[in-house]
Amino acid sequence: LSEGGKIFYVAPSGGRDRKNTAGKIEVAPLDPNIMEMIYLMAKKSQKKTYFYPLTLDTYEVMPPPLQVEKEIGEERFVAKAPIQLAFGQQIPMEESAAEITDKFTKRQKRAAYIWQIINNTYQQLKEIRT
Repeated sequence: LSEGGKIFYVAPSGGRDRKNTAGKIEVAPLDPNIMEMIYLMAKKSQKKTYFYPLTLDTYEVMPPPLQVEKEIGEERFVAKAPIQLAFGQQIPMEESAAEITDKFTKRQKRAAYIWQIINNTYQQLKEIRT
């Protein structure tokens, strides 16, 4: 990050979107601690860093196991399927929870704010596909 001019992708939910009991895919919540770690790394780099949400609809290509597995290397199966993706507007990280002083609450609110953006975009992608 301190070099600048780089793009990288972080999956703060670990790509574990799963189907609910009704068979609909639900976007997994984002891990507030991972989100904060990336944000703090960016601030420490002393380079201007921009954050953009990236929504991926790739479930059919490599769905996760039915249950959450704690082991590293959970078994996955890959299939050919169409995918969709969408970049959102830049996220104002400083402003997304500016009114909150408690660090834990600020992390939670920021992650929820970004999750809502991703979830809304995901629902729009699903509508396009159907």
